[in-house]
Amino acid sequence: MPNVHINEYHLEGNLSIKKIETIEKEVRQGPVNMPKLHFTINMIGKVGGGKTNAAVNIINMYQNHKNGPSFSDIYILSPTADSNPVWKEVVGYKKKDVIPSETVIADPIGQFLHITKLIKEKANLWREEVKYLSAYADYINDKELTKTQELLLKYQHYREPKYDLCPLPSPLIVIDDLSNTEFYKPINNPATNFFSPASTFCRGRL
Repeated sequence: MPNVHINEYHLEGNLSIKKIETIEKEVRQGPVNMPKLHFTINMIGKVGGGKTNAAVNIINMYQNHKNGPSFSDIYILSPTADSNPVWKEVVGYKKKDVIPSETVIADPIGQFLHITKLIKEKANLWREEVKYLSAYADYINDKELTKTQELLLKYQHYREPKYDLCPLPSPLIVIDDLSNTEFYKPINNPATNFFSPASTFCRGRL
């Protein structure tokens, strides 16, 4: 066997593996034996078959979770939401969560896109607060700050962060009574990108 020359190098410093400190993104939980967040449910049945009642019961199972509501925000997009008292049975129901019927009828796609915009804005605010919380924690613990952290703290005047920062926003969008409207027309409709063919072409859906 020929002689093999091996070059040996010594690296300075401690190479032991250390756990990286991070802020856990606490995810909201749902009831046992139910789908984990997030998911899509299509409810299909005849008129008056109990779709809305079933939906409300399922939502409340999540909202009554022992560790707190599964959904941080609920948006009800339906031309009949104002007149259907069943929706008021949703745990945490607020009138502002219901898009006015006349607005839904006039522009369901526009209202849907408005909702998704609000959701993205809330998620971005949450992410920014998490970044600030991390920077502030390093600051008060005399850890070396990055340039980004320094700028973030200075810009917000080293304010005390929200230590009771809620879990990652977990919105719920309810689409009801919009069959046979432009909302479910697949041609040049950005809203249909969020739904499977089953939900966009089945009649009597929720």
